[in-house]
Amino acid sequence: MLLEMKFKTASIYTFASVLVRTAAQLSLQKVIATQFGAAGLTLFAHFQNLISFLFIVSNEGLNKGLMQEVAAKRKETLVPSVWKFREFNFLDIPIFFQTLTLQILLWIVFLVFLLIGKDFFLTHFFIHKPTAPSFWLWFVLLGLGLLLQMLLLQGLAFWAAQENFAWHSLFSAAANLLALGIVLLFTFVFHTKITLILVIWSLANGFLGLWVWLLIIAQILSKKTKLKNLYKKKYNLQAIFFNDLKYFELFKYAFAAISVVLADKMVAFFIRDWAIETFDPLSVGQWQTLLKLSDNYGAVFSATFLVIFFPKITQRLHQEKKIGSFFLKNYAFLLTVISIGLFLVYFQYQNIVLLLFEKSLIAPASWLGYWLLGDFFRLQNYTLSQFFLAQKHLKIYGILQFVFGLFFMIVLKISYHFQLQSDGILLLLQARLASYAFSVLVLGSGVFYSLKKSLYRPTERSKDPN
Repeated sequence: MLLEMKFKTASIYTFASVLVRTAAQLSLQKVIATQFGAAGLTLFAHFQNLISFLFIVSNEGLNKGLMQEVAAKRKETLVPSVWKFREFNFLDIPIFFQTLTLQILLWIVFLVFLLIGKDFFLTHFFIHKPTAPSFWLWFVLLGLGLLLQMLLLQGLAFWAAQENFAWHSLFSAAANLLALGIVLLFTFVFHTKITLILVIWSLANGFLGLWVWLLIIAQILSKKTKLKNLYKKKYNLQAIFFNDLKYFELFKYAFAAISVVLADKMVAFFIRDWAIETFDPLSVGQWQTLLKLSDNYGAVFSATFLVIFFPKITQRLHQEKKIGSFFLKNYAFLLTVISIGLFLVYFQYQNIVLLLFEKSLIAPASWLGYWLLGDFFRLQNYTLSQFFLAQKHLKIYGILQFVFGLFFMIVLKISYHFQLQSDGILLLLQARLASYAFSVLVLGSGVFYSLKKSLYRPTERSKDPN
């Protein structure tokens, strides 16, 4: 009973945090849409897509592996207050710092990747070819902002795995509010250009990462005696980074995330780049408005799922009798929430765009059905994917991401070649819908096949004397 109350309390804190973060994101998009127009909003989406190459591997890959390892070893315990940190498990030290090592290596590789491909990946962020000093200042600020955000996300993932939900929620919400405040300052007071606004937003978003790490290190050092005894017996710097190796386990999660980057985010980046060059700015802006709305309520959904449900699924994977019913019950609940939410969006679409963006960005009515149906399958795709990852089917998941990306490109190519619709943007929405529906069919089949032993056990239950 107490554990159930704790779960509900965690859900409340997480949901409140997600609402604050979403409100901050929506306010930011409103500012960009009104101050910089459709072109500015498209550029903001392009920037977020670009840095998502890094954060999907970092957060959905390495941090997911960190959460899996820490949550699997954590015991169910109660603390007197939601604001009291749980006792630090010193066996988590190697996995925590080995994750940090891979994060830094990933950060370096990504920056080198951007430099090598700057003439393609960064070209839309500068109307004219930038001078060397202005480019390098922009690039250094970008790199620093990305590093701070990676530190923040790793710290928050660690707290989520430890079920320090109150602190996780506080810092997650505060980071987004701080970023919004800084952007408002530089937009309305200093009248900064959109290109510089983007990296300032990145810097402000990650600033609290330093404070998260200070709290975690303070948590470690607060048990000095235990720490010293543990180090004498087993741990030293060599042991932390090289003896109790978790690099391969973490890399398997990173590989799954890399497949998402190459098959999903990279495809989205190329498609948006093609759309910017092919269609008029207003149509592209209307299309991006739809996708930004999807990203916003998708973020609410994924953040709640990742913090609340993913650790619970991880803990129940070895409870064969319970995992099937647990997943089905929560899947049915999530489908209900998704359906109700999308119906509300459909009926209030114009009011939402007027509130969050501006009138010119209202998309044609013919786009809405394909867009919302695509989101219906997209959110299911996320749910099924997380269960797939929790089961550690990482290689299969990685291969499937390439299959889904290829399927999207084939559908789009065929449709565009035969000009099945005169509206090019509509073709993009239709291909998106077909791709997500196909992915749900494949992932759903795999998940339910893996749960068949848990779901069909009538004879064993009937023989149970209890």
